[in-house]
Amino acid sequence: HEKPKLEQEKSALLEKEESMKVSLSKLEKDLLEQLASSQGNILEDSKLIQKLSEIKSSSVEIKDALAASSKLQQKLNEEREVYRDFARTASNVFFLIQSLKSLNYMYQFDLPTYLGLFKNTLHTSISSGDVEDRMRILELDLKRYVFQVVARSLFKADRLTFGTHLVRGIRPETVGEEEWKFFVGLVIADSTRAADRVP
Repeated sequence: HEKPKLEQEKSALLEKEESMKVSLSKLEKDLLEQLASSQGNILEDSKLIQKLSEIKSSSVEIKDALAASSKLQQKLNEEREVYRDFARTASNVFFLIQSLKSLNYMYQFDLPTYLGLFKNTLHTSISSGDVEDRMRILELDLKRYVFQVVARSLFKADRLTFGTHLVRGIRPETVGEEEWKFFVGLVIADSTRAADRVP
């Protein structure tokens, strides 16, 4: 959606690389066949020597093209890497929503529904000239939009739980482990010890 040209360039580059590798392999095979079928002294066979020089020059060209292609592919991968954090967050949010069914069996959200939310976020989010700013804006918009849509489909009593679950899932450092255990009911305060400390 953001830069479809990157994916097209990557696909075209991979196809070109594969065809060059096949050509290189074919040249090597032709060379071996020529050497195997030559008779007599191979240094005196002018056709073979001419074919060898042709194969060598083609091989050098292909290897140079493959090296250039590799550099271009590395550049494309670096450009694509900018989107990884947003993709990781989006994936994390999907699995956090999926885990809601452990809270209540009725809270089941399928992938097509989530993809609809995701695509809607991409279409309605504010554009920015800077890619990193755009990713930050998209991430915030996705979290906000998913929370609004999903929270509307939950019982009111579960909305706070979902909000806390979403925050902890996205930013685990914001809620400590002991606080989380207390919040979900795994730890219960000992009232007898607290009564002993009251003056």
